[in-house]
Amino acid sequence: GMRSGEDLAAHYASADCFIFPSLTETFGNVITEALASGLPVLGFNYAAAAELLSDGHNGLLVPYGDEAAFIEAASGLAQTPQLLAAMQQIWQQWHQSCRRCSPGSPDRSPLANRHRPPACRTSALR
Repeated sequence: GMRSGEDLAAHYASADCFIFPSLTETFGNVITEALASGLPVLGFNYAAAAELLSDGHNGLLVPYGDEAAFIEAASGLAQTPQLLAAMQQIWQQWHQSCRRCSPGSPDRSPLANRHRPPACRTSALR
């Protein structure tokens, strides 16, 4: 159901990752909220997920509409805590080193110039 404020923040803080199975929502604010909370996100390679996720760094992307691949990726995340930890660490290191995200920066927006971490060279699920 609908969450907001401290209740919403507590839900994100209690999670290990965020699973976004939507095939119809073109811009899910929940993706930016999850990323801002430091959570890796699993989503279809479509719309907001395709724009905001760097596969293997801040989440995983599966082909649009491939439900079997989505289920396999979700299961893989659940069974591979070291992959979640690695993505959380990569994202945290990138976020800390990003000049746009540092304290005092004029624009701390996660969408500023659509900056992303560098492309991932490996993935534990491939």
